[in-house]
Amino acid sequence: MTDMGTFANGNHTALFWHTVVHTASVKKNERQLYDYSKADVTGIKQELQTMNWQKLFRASSAEEFWSAFKHNIHELKSQYIPVKTTRSVKSKPLWMTMTHKALKAVKHRHKVHRKHKNNDHPACKRADKAASRAVSDSKRHYKKMLEMKINDNKKSFLLM
Repeated sequence: MTDMGTFANGNHTALFWHTVVHTASVKKNERQLYDYSKADVTGIKQELQTMNWQKLFRASSAEEFWSAFKHNIHELKSQYIPVKTTRSVKSKPLWMTMTHKALKAVKHRHKVHRKHKNNDHPACKRADKAASRAVSDSKRHYKKMLEMKINDNKKSFLLM
């Protein structure tokens, strides 16, 4: 830090310093999940058949037996079931997925805009108007359905 001296008025002092900022890497929306569809079921069955169950059942308490059994199952899972990485995709709003008309209209609007690349084109204006109408209708329909089902699900208003 360096003192640059006082300002012309003499009441304040100017300071000058360099700051080094390190930013953390952005966390990706990735999760690792077991891919059970590609599991080696025959390998798991063979391991379970060769396991010494008598030794496992001799645990002094049910809690010790359960922890040993759970440990064996987790080891089999990590050994015979492959792991896949999934990314969370931006999901559509709930009100847009209730009726596919709004989603279809928005996709059509994007397609028309990509084709013409001009917001003043009549086809773009028609697609904008149709998509806006479909989205507002879908929102209205979704809110109406929430109002009708409010007695069954008290927390459904949180989804608005």
